[in-house]
Amino acid sequence: MKTAFPVLLLAGILTAAPHPQSPVSDWAKEVEKACTSPRYGLRLAASKKVAQAGDAAVAAVRAFAQQKGKDALPVALVEAYGDLGGNGEAVLELLVDWAKDREFFWRAQALRGLSLRSKDPKLAPRFVPIFAAHEQDPAWLMRVYARLGLALAPIGDSDAVRAQGQVVRIPETDPRARTKLAAQRQAQGLPFSPVDLLDALFDERTFLGDPWGRRRAQEAIAALQAWLGDGCGFKIDASVADNQTAVAKLVALAAEKSKLPLAIPPHHTDVEAAYAHGIEILSCKNGDLFLRWTADGRVLAGLDDDAPVTLSEAAWRALSESAAALQVEPQSGVVICDKLRISLRADSSQGVAAPGSLAPALADWLKQLAAKIEEAGNPTLASALSDRLQQFVAR
Repeated sequence: MKTAFPVLLLAGILTAAPHPQSPVSDWAKEVEKACTSPRYGLRLAASKKVAQAGDAAVAAVRAFAQQKGKDALPVALVEAYGDLGGNGEAVLELLVDWAKDREFFWRAQALRGLSLRSKDPKLAPRFVPIFAAHEQDPAWLMRVYARLGLALAPIGDSDAVRAQGQVVRIPETDPRARTKLAAQRQAQGLPFSPVDLLDALFDERTFLGDPWGRRRAQEAIAALQAWLGDGCGFKIDASVADNQTAVAKLVALAAEKSKLPLAIPPHHTDVEAAYAHGIEILSCKNGDLFLRWTADGRVLAGLDDDAPVTLSEAAWRALSESAAALQVEPQSGVVICDKLRISLRADSSQGVAAPGSLAPALADWLKQLAAKIEEAGNPTLASALSDRLQQFVAR
């Protein structure tokens, strides 16, 4: 996912007037280049060019999506419209359509574009209901940009909406979302919690080998350096021991600037090395799901290993025996954004499946796992797994 965006870039978006009509007449070719060029640099340049045309190129973008499918639109084009597209009516309608489309991979990036425009008192009333509708979205990036939009809108954060009974805020539990929202608020000059940034610095957690904790730390140190004007020598690839002095200095500077009593953050590590196998579902549509298990049938959920479930010995023996006969392909389908990653056994590699591409045998095994989790007393977790599987089952 994306890092924080430069303050100077974002500052000019909200007051930008609609772009003048570009002299380029064949926007279809520019959109084609933005979406299909084999060279990343050319795709990026074309995306910016198309977005800077404002309303003039929107019809070509919609036509391309109609012909090729919306999944063929790259994230760079959506982000370019968010940053550079201006406030023309066709652009605003495009961003709204994208943000409200639950099937669109890059809906969170489109919502970010709307959140940046919500500073404008003329536009805020139009977008606030959209932010309110997604403040509790299952996808964590949607929650981040919905809350950012409500905070940027000149309506006293989201208090006005909440006072009408439209929103009941639930505290954010995803550590990635807490850090990103704090970083985004800092970049926009909004009040933020320094703890949500400092807490990430010593995060070394992984999931199935993916170092998501270090990505969180990288985003946090970038925001802290922008806020404090000094990174104090913190190095993202250094050990916790080597970064102790740097973090102590960062905490002291943050405490002095914020006038808050701040402490050295904890060292976040993986709870137990025995959790070597599991399933990771990343979904912009339905939200992420993380499950991993031990050799004796203990199943934990989430990045923080919440909601532990112990399966019966007989249930786990049956699941383990059936897993031993399964083949896991390295990749099934073309992964664009949403994906399912699975690790079943020590003697097999991980497999990744795109939506609609999960092998039926693997899907059946995961359905059996969900059933056993429900039998063990956690129907909520079982439903979360069953519901998210539907997106990936081969048609």
